[in-house]
Amino acid sequence: MFPKGAQIAVLSGDPFKDGLYVVRMKMPSGYKIPAHNHPTDEMVTVISGNLHLGMGDKLDEKKGMLLTAGGYAEAPAKMNHYA
Repeated sequence: MFPKGAQIAVLSGDPFKDGLYVVRMKMPSGYKIPAHNHPTDEMVTVISGNLHLGMGDKLDEKKGMLLTAGGYAEAPAKMNHYA
């Protein structure tokens, strides 16, 4: 589902079934998630560190927004996004 290097814990629900779910991800510095989309809206909260979140068909490090610890963003359903 994601490139090697991330650690993922499911806190609630099932990401492979319909309905709400909550996951926590830990990613190493410099980790990149290619453009992808979800059938439902995605809500992102940064617990620690920084996350560069962008929208589009391919990862573009010059676009997007920087989220720092405590930052929050939403990625609309079926819209490509990357980190």
